[in-house]
Amino acid sequence: MRRPPVARRSSREKMTVAKSAALRDGVDRLMVEKVAASRPQLGDKMISMARDHGLSVVDLFGNGRKGDPQGSMAPKNRDPASGGAWAGRGRMPRRMPAATKGGKAKQQDFLI
Repeated sequence: MRRPPVARRSSREKMTVAKSAALRDGVDRLMVEKVAASRPQLGDKMISMARDHGLSVVDLFGNGRKGDPQGSMAPKNRDPASGGAWAGRGRMPRRMPAATKGGKAKQQDFLI
């Protein structure tokens, strides 16, 4: 009579937790090294493909500047006492409502 096949335990299943963690760390390290090594070639390939199609990298990805997506605005309000400016966007600075509540100043007094 023939015996049914017995599932063999792989060597990974027999590993201790520490050995499994060391193996995982080694694989992670190897992956990071491979990705880092392939980046320059990938960048050169992307630049070459863009040039072949008459595009620059700036055309594809922008100039890399980060900041206010709506663009910066010139200040429209200035507090003469503190010299602080406000462009009229976002939350009003604390000094302005404090000055207007007391009736000493109006919001028009802060306009530049």
